[in-house]
Amino acid sequence: MRKILIFVGLCVAFSIPLGAQDFPAVEVYGGYQLIHEDDFYPTWHGFIAAAEGNATSYMGIVGEFGFGFGSREFDSQDFNKFHFLIGPRFGYRAEKYRVFGHIMTGMDRLSGDGAYIGDASVIGSEKAFALAFGGGMDFSVSEMISIRPVQFDYLKSYFRFSFDQIRYSAGVVFKFGY
Repeated sequence: MRKILIFVGLCVAFSIPLGAQDFPAVEVYGGYQLIHEDDFYPTWHGFIAAAEGNATSYMGIVGEFGFGFGSREFDSQDFNKFHFLIGPRFGYRAEKYRVFGHIMTGMDRLSGDGAYIGDASVIGSEKAFALAFGGGMDFSVSEMISIRPVQFDYLKSYFRFSFDQIRYSAGVVFKFGY
C-alpha cells in the first residue's frame, strides 16, 4: 500500500508542471503592411515584424518593427519609413481564433531625398515620437501557426509636421511555448 501511495504521489507531483497552458508564451508575426495618410503624402508599402510575450491568455507585451517605402507621382520623390514600437496587447482567445487590441509607443524614422512633405522638407532622415493603437484578428491553422488576415492601426508621428496614418497589415503568426 505504501508503494502505491508513493507512486501516486510522484505521478501527481510530476504532472503539475505538465499542466496544459492554453496560450503560447511567445508569438512571432511577420507580414505585409500598407500605410496611407491622404492624397498628398505617399502610400507606404512594406513589411512588419513583431514579437509578443504573453503574460496571460488575455494580455501580453508586443514589440514591433516596420519598414515602408513610397513615392509621390507628381514630383517623383522617394521616401522610406521605419518604425519601432512597444506596448501592451489585450485580447480574447477562443479555440480557433483570437481578437486583440493594443496601444504602442516608440519611434518613427522618415528618410527622403530633399522633397517637401506638408510644410517641411525631408533631407536625409528625421526621427520622431510615434503612437499607434488598433487591433486585429488571428485564425488558428494549427497549434503552432495562425493566419492574421487583418490588423488595422491608427499611427500618429510627431515630426515638425505630424502624420496621421491608417495602417493595414496581414501575415502569419508563429506560436511557441505552450
